[in-house]
Amino acid sequence: MNDEPFPVRLVRGRVRLPRRSRVRGVVRRGFTNSLLALSAARRHVRDTVGGWQLTEDEQDIVVLVANELVSNAVNHAGTTSRMTLRRSRRVVHVLVRDYSPAPPRPATARGGTGAPSDCHGLQVVAATSSRWGWHRHAVGKTVWATIAVASPYRFA
Repeated sequence: MNDEPFPVRLVRGRVRLPRRSRVRGVVRRGFTNSLLALSAARRHVRDTVGGWQLTEDEQDIVVLVANELVSNAVNHAGTTSRMTLRRSRRVVHVLVRDYSPAPPRPATARGGTGAPSDCHGLQVVAATSSRWGWHRHAVGKTVWATIAVASPYRFA
């Protein structure tokens, strides 16, 4: 899945969001390559989406998806990562950039043994999001997910 959740452009090897989206409903944060990043990511997402007019169930889904994407960056990419949360009128986009060239692979593609360490995170992301995908950069990749929400966001 290489289609993008919203228009982006590359400027000097970095993903740039449309100018308007940088102003409202976009939050970014970097994370180290550490298991401590997972709890920090969950707290950050919970604090952010708490003000985005989402139901509690929708907030839980966004936290779950973000946690899985950051977890994959920590456990598989082995690099620092940067998460972007974007709230549109009817969707929330979660993007996690890491600096590993390896493409994301769902557990079924790896032929997992069923052990907890097999990492079924992308299956969870696929089951709970409307769409997910990834795109490669000159250095690394961005894995993203789009979560549809029932309540439209009213920008101030």
